[in-house]
Amino acid sequence: MRSIFILFPILLLACDDKLIDTADEETELSEGEKVEEADEFSAEKDEEFSEEKEDEYDKEDEKEDEDKDEYEKEESEESEKEDDDKEDEKEEDFEEEEKEDLQYEECSVDFDANASCSGTWEDTICLSDDLIWWCQDGVWMNETEK
Repeated sequence: MRSIFILFPILLLACDDKLIDTADEETELSEGEKVEEADEFSAEKDEEFSEEKEDEYDKEDEKEDEDKDEYEKEESEESEKEDDDKEDEKEEDFEEEEKEDLQYEECSVDFDANASCSGTWEDTICLSDDLIWWCQDGVWMNETEK
């Protein structure tokens, strides 16, 4: 593409045998001057072309940076979600292990969670329907209704 910018002005000047009017004087340019003028014109076009390409490259770089930032953000969110899920699993596992480690006696057959109770939590703690119950201030409490 650049070769077009270089050759085109040279071809135009080479085909033009007429006089070039500069500062209201008619003077004919020598071959060296024509080549020099063509080189200047070509350099200007090359500079314009390189600026346009540079702008395109800058825009592409910005888009790539935005895409990269978006990807990193998504990865970070997924990682956080996985970490949260792992923490939740650990908490659930811990609660299950805690229940398994602490062997509670089954609550009495006539256990009524709505009835009043007496005693300390240490004396009354028991297991009913997979929930741990204890007496606190005359009221039955469980692990979900603390």
